Amino acid sequence: MSEIKALSSVSYNTDENEFCINLEGGQKAYIRYKLFDEQSEKTAVDFYTTYVPNEYRSKGLAAILVAAALAWAEQHSFKVLASCSYVALKLNRRRNR
Repeated sequence: MSEIKALSSVSYNTDENEFCINLEGGQKAYIRYKLFDEQSEKTAVDFYTTYVPNEYRSKGLAAILVAAALAWAEQHSFKVLASCSYVALKLNRRRNR
């Protein structure tokens, strides 16, 4: 799957609280989140897991999902938390640029 095709195929699934890319054979890559309000602060989003099926790993899909999820969080002015180690890594790299 090309990166351009993957970018255009990221879906936002509100029922599952996830961003996903549908793959062949009914499989999907996804990043899941929880929303909650912090006391006297803005809404926070915790990205707690990212998953890509084995045969699709090392193709950049997780990075595409994280980019889409972070853009969505920024658009809504959510405070971003990252229980998922992959999302935390991407956030740290982003902040250190």
